Amino acid sequence: MPLPDGRWMVLIADVCGTGAEAAAVTALTRHTARAAAAAGSPAEILRAVNAALLQQQETEAGPLRFVTACCLVVEPGRHGLQLRAAVAGHPLPLLRSPDGSVAEVGVPGRALGIAADVDFAEAVVDLPPGSTLVLYTDGVTEARDDAGIQFGEDGLAEVLAGLRSGDAETVVATVTTAVEAQLTGSRHEADDLAVLALAVPA
Repeated sequence: MPLPDGRWMVLIADVCGTGAEAAAVTALTRHTARAAAAAGSPAEILRAVNAALLQQQETEAGPLRFVTACCLVVEPGRHGLQLRAAVAGHPLPLLRSPDGSVAEVGVPGRALGIAADVDFAEAVVDLPPGSTLVLYTDGVTEARDDAGIQFGEDGLAEVLAGLRSGDAETVVATVTTAVEAQLTGSRHEADDLAVLALAVPA
C-alpha cells in the first residue's frame, strides 16, 4: 500500500481458522492496517489491529481468532531501501544479501487478538542494491513430506542461497516450486501458502 509521503506499507498476515469467521477477521485486519498506516509506524499499525481484534471479540461470540502478521514500512534510502519491521507471532522475514547469504531480520512478537498488554519491537533494516527480502506464511516451512519431515526454515534459506538471482518473481516461483515438491505424494494436508519478495535492483 503506498503512503502519502512516498513510503510504502507492506503487510503479510495469517488468520487462525477457516470459513466465514476467519474471512471477517481477515477483512478487519486489512481495513484496520490500512486506516492506521498513513500516520503509523509498523508497531503502531500492529497495535491498532490488535485493539480492533480484541474489540471485535468482546462484541461477537465465537472461537478465538488470532492473527500472526509482519508489517513493514519501506522508504528510499541512501543506497537502496530502508525499512522498519515489526512482527506479531509471524515467521521472521529472510534477507538474501547480494552475495547470496541469508539471514533472519526483525524481532519476534506475540500474535494479535490474544492480549491487550502487548508491544512490538521495531527493527530498522537496510536493503542494499541486489538484495531481496522474503516474507512468507508458515505454510512454507511447515509443509511436510510423506515421512512427516517439514520443509523448515533451513530448507527455505537453502533455496534462497542457491538462487543465481534475487529477482522477486524468480524467488517466489522457486520457493513455491520447492514447497510443492516437498508435498508431492504426501499424506499430510498442506496449509495455506503465501510468499512475498521485495527485491532491490542491483
